[in-house]
Amino acid sequence: MGSVLEVDVDAQAVFFLDKDALAPFSRKIKNLFEEELVGAAASRRRRLVLHGFPGGAEAFELVARFCYGGGAGVTVTAANACAVRCAAQYMEMADATAATAASTAPSLAKVADKTLEDMPHWPWQCVVDAVKQCQSLFPLAESTGVFDKVVGALLAQIAMPAPGDATPTSSSPESSAFRFSCDTKCSSLSMRRTWWFEDLVVLSPGMVERVAKALLARGADHGIVARFLFYYLKCRIAGANAEDKKAMLEAAITVIADLNRSSVSCKGLFGILRIASPVKLAAGCQEMLVDMIGRKLDHATLDNLLVQAPSGKPRDGRFGPRGQIGHHGPTFPFPNLASAAPRLGTRRSAREAR
Repeated sequence: MGSVLEVDVDAQAVFFLDKDALAPFSRKIKNLFEEELVGAAASRRRRLVLHGFPGGAEAFELVARFCYGGGAGVTVTAANACAVRCAAQYMEMADATAATAASTAPSLAKVADKTLEDMPHWPWQCVVDAVKQCQSLFPLAESTGVFDKVVGALLAQIAMPAPGDATPTSSSPESSAFRFSCDTKCSSLSMRRTWWFEDLVVLSPGMVERVAKALLARGADHGIVARFLFYYLKCRIAGANAEDKKAMLEAAITVIADLNRSSVSCKGLFGILRIASPVKLAAGCQEMLVDMIGRKLDHATLDNLLVQAPSGKPRDGRFGPRGQIGHHGPTFPFPNLASAAPRLGTRRSAREAR
């Protein structure tokens, strides 16, 4: 072995490797040792600590095996393609280094990209696993195009019939505190379009926001995305701590604000308001929610307006943001909720009479 390099990967594992085996394939390693040639003292440094390495020690081992195998001996599969592609970018293995540019040495990034190209044809669960992997691979997952490929595969898969005709509504949690029935109940045809909801509710709030926005950018149906967001809240809010609830609500509100107005019902928005009442949302998200409700308040019923007071507050039905809706602006049809309530009540009675 020539020059021994000790590599500490996120304090998970330590590798002792030959730098001459790594340098031809990794510009990061090559540049590191070129810098060390300046000064005798610097040349004695042979330790590298990799923080936040994508895919952790397991992915780095694949990188090392690829280098030791001369660009072969590593199988990139659906299970590791996302992590390997990001790891290759981290180690600057996107292209052959200057020393090997004239050779036929393969690039690990290109090997991973070839596997990722087939992602739309992967089994559904493999695509779901790829989405989950991406949660810990940002920002590299975005800069390398991995996330874009994952979303493309996701959109292609959800447009197909459900595997086994599974539907999320059969196991949807029910709770009087989280009544989004207007947004989650659907016909058998709609249920066949929402079969994938249950597999994605495990995602973090930030990832749900990223995925939902990416799906919309690719032309996904706004109504289906809205249903997914309500289903996500319905499944995850119960039992979550205050910090997680805040993150989930803010992620959902941020995406809903970009949807077509007809995609979200007034009842659904008031459902969010109901569970958001004890949570201190960011000012921007609170304003977005108030704005959306204000623009649809002419469709509200009296039941929608009965927002439960936060725990420990007088139960007079009042809630800060709801009071602000009365000052929404020209689009708000009522000067305040007090005067609106009788009118809404009469309207509901008329509907019931019909």
